[in-house]
Amino acid sequence: MKQKNRKIKVKGIEIITFRRNDSDYISLTDIAKSKNQAEPRFVIQNWMKTRYMVEFFGNLGTALQQEF
Repeated sequence: MKQKNRKIKVKGIEIITFRRNDSDYISLTDIAKSKNQAEPRFVIQNWMKTRYMVEFFGNLGTALQQEF
């Protein structure tokens, strides 16, 4: 199924969103660029290291294992 991109503007920042297979996605890179235009990857790396993300991935893994 073809994805449909669109842009939204939040606090002056243009962010790409798209829908694929009835699921909506948002560009984390576009959000990270608001913090560090030149190197948004460092912002995302820091997000991935937070305790909340580690807990989220742990819970997600547990939930997915229960489906099998």
